[in-house]
Amino acid sequence: MGRLFAALDRDPPGSLDAVHDEDNMPLDGEPQRVRDDLDAVRARASASRQPEPAAQPR
Repeated sequence: MGRLFAALDRDPPGSLDAVHDEDNMPLDGEPQRVRDDLDAVRARASASRQPEPAAQPR
């Protein structure tokens, strides 16, 4: 199955749109619920990239 999908164009890394989507909907034109969902996803992604705090010696 990997060969089947390997032939397809990939989405640009970090993009909210798919590979052949047109850039025709400005973010401020999206419904508020969509913008809220994007903010929540960004917050989770940012939190997951935070380094773990150093362990405190006992």
